[in-house]
Amino acid sequence: MSPVDHNVGTPSTAGDEEFQMAASTSGEKWKDVPDKYLLVIAHFLAGQSNDTEDMERFNGPILKASIKSVYWLFLIQYAALALLGVLLNIAIIVYIMYHRLYKDITHAFIINLALCHFVQCALVLPISLMVMLLQNWIFGQFLCFFLPMLQDIPLHVAMISHILIAWDRMRWLNDPLKGRIPGFVCCCATWLTGMVIALPYPIYTIYVELGVSH
Repeated sequence: MSPVDHNVGTPSTAGDEEFQMAASTSGEKWKDVPDKYLLVIAHFLAGQSNDTEDMERFNGPILKASIKSVYWLFLIQYAALALLGVLLNIAIIVYIMYHRLYKDITHAFIINLALCHFVQCALVLPISLMVMLLQNWIFGQFLCFFLPMLQDIPLHVAMISHILIAWDRMRWLNDPLKGRIPGFVCCCATWLTGMVIALPYPIYTIYVELGVSH
């Protein structure tokens, strides 16, 4: 979510318990947030004690108002895509391993690509769907920092794998007698490189707990 500027008003009198908060964003992402939750956030930012019942409701999932009537369509589409992706990529890996085709460098990279897409379908798609459907964050501090890395690491690995496949083809066309690049080492290097590229992501992530600790 884009940065938000908050202006929290202080009570004009000692008995005044109402706070006002103005939120301005580059888009309209805050329009779906119910007013009662904005008030809870305003109380929290003002350093005041929050109502326990409201905060407990705020900790639960809040479906975006704009997609309440059609969210089931997203669930069906993402479930079908994730299920097909998981099954087909497993089938590719099993087929190559069963027929021992992994000894060829090209098939080794195909296994690497299938593994990337398996991770995307099995892990990234379900969590990304929940992030898209829900207004608030309910997955805890660890996923808050790790999810951006999880989303991009398979993408980086797939792109690097395609680059290595093209490089290996170019070497073979220039000199068919030249040895092929080591497949296993290159596949491990793609994952290591992808992790290094995504490693700085948590530095730019801020996690703020708005809830009641039990």
